[in-house]
Amino acid sequence: MNVCCILPYSYSKNRNMNVTDVIIHTGLLEIISALKNEGNNVLLLDFLSEEKHEGEELNEKLSEFKPDIICINTYVCFEDYLWLIHLLDNEYLLKPHILIGVGALAYEYVFNHVDTIDYIVPSFPEVIVPKLVRHLDNGYEHRSNLPAGVAYKRNNKVIFDTHDELNSDDVFPRTPIGYYISKEDKRQAYLWTSKGCWHGKCTYCTVGAAYTFPNKWIPRSLSDVKSEIDEVFSHGVRNIAFLDDQFIGQGEKGYQRAMELAAYIGKYNINFSIRTRLNSFDEQCLDALIDAGLTCMFVGLESCSDNILRRIKKGYFYQQALDQWNMMLRKKLEIIPGIILADPFTTNEDLIEHFTRIKEIYKDHTEKIYIDSLFHELHLHRGTFIFDEVYKSNGDILFSEMDCLYYAPQLQKSIRLCRHLHDGINSLLKEIRNTDNATTLYNHVSYLIKARIFDIILDILRQTNNDENLTKKSIDSSINGIRNKWLLRLNKPDEQ
Repeated sequence: MNVCCILPYSYSKNRNMNVTDVIIHTGLLEIISALKNEGNNVLLLDFLSEEKHEGEELNEKLSEFKPDIICINTYVCFEDYLWLIHLLDNEYLLKPHILIGVGALAYEYVFNHVDTIDYIVPSFPEVIVPKLVRHLDNGYEHRSNLPAGVAYKRNNKVIFDTHDELNSDDVFPRTPIGYYISKEDKRQAYLWTSKGCWHGKCTYCTVGAAYTFPNKWIPRSLSDVKSEIDEVFSHGVRNIAFLDDQFIGQGEKGYQRAMELAAYIGKYNINFSIRTRLNSFDEQCLDALIDAGLTCMFVGLESCSDNILRRIKKGYFYQQALDQWNMMLRKKLEIIPGIILADPFTTNEDLIEHFTRIKEIYKDHTEKIYIDSLFHELHLHRGTFIFDEVYKSNGDILFSEMDCLYYAPQLQKSIRLCRHLHDGINSLLKEIRNTDNATTLYNHVSYLIKARIFDIILDILRQTNNDENLTKKSIDSSINGIRNKWLLRLNKPDEQ
């Protein structure tokens, strides 16, 4: 079978524009490998990585390839598929379309709004799509006995039989090692040691929505992981980003598995980064990973408000987060915290508690602050618990991904003002970077901004004046005060 796999361009503001090697993050390369392993011919069209949105070459390449099936990865959101089908010639609109990715989680919604989609694979596409293609190769007209894990529509009814429990070999098909090495930096590779999330309960998480019981977290064979580490090292790779949402697994087995991996990686001169839950590790585990070469870790701190943590079902509260955070700060390690501004039911009081506490835990560690993470507004995807909870009354008129809707009117104003502060800070940092001889001052000015940012935020949240313009002026005044300090230092280089 000739299968064309497409990663569409996305107009979403949440598409992480110009992310290096984004195609590797989508999981589409594993699907392509699995399809090729079964003898299919595969064409990859990647519009997202290349930021191409015109699509002039699309039908020409399809004409040359002559696809039997078109598989579309809506990695960002379902609406990316709508962009694609407006470009396709009629000939290719009539081909079987298989939809996968985040946009496919709410498969009933998708089927009820678009009639060009034949099949949807909401999870484990690297396993289910090859089975589906094999089935179609035996006769597309028969929509019976489809493999479990495929959603389809018959007689205006959406049918979906959940898949059986899957094993590691299914989820991690044999994939050429070159697929995982960066196209821009041959010393960089991206590897998986597991997929899914053993917690799987966070209300906003698409991973938790896709990987359902009993397949919440699937660890890969350690012998396969070790073999790939050997292989990428032999290709000159000296930095590995592990793409797992949960590098450290659940309980004692997950813990010991991470320790065994640390011992193996430590044999090489490799730096690596991981993503993990905040409550997955202790100091002994973290020390072992750092000794092995861990230089950067993403952890989902999310919030310092117990009310917010309870609502989003993180599985821990502020005191536990604080203990872990303080332990991490003692280490020689770059920490990237996942921090959301608010969930839909947040109040100003919740946010004040959050930023008062986060101000304290960042104290004397402003180099750990990532401005964007502090101002990360939650966006919600169809198929997640929180989307259904918040938008169920307006489901037929909304997109598959939505910005967070805040129920407290005062919070709406506070969030807008926080965004105004964020934009002003980014503008100032850009101004500094573009100024001659400002390089030596950048860290100093960045420190000034970070040291002041929490006070400005708390002023916003405690603002009782209803004149929003006056409040914005006060924010601008604060930023200008920092700018004036920077200009003063710039004009007196002998005092640097």
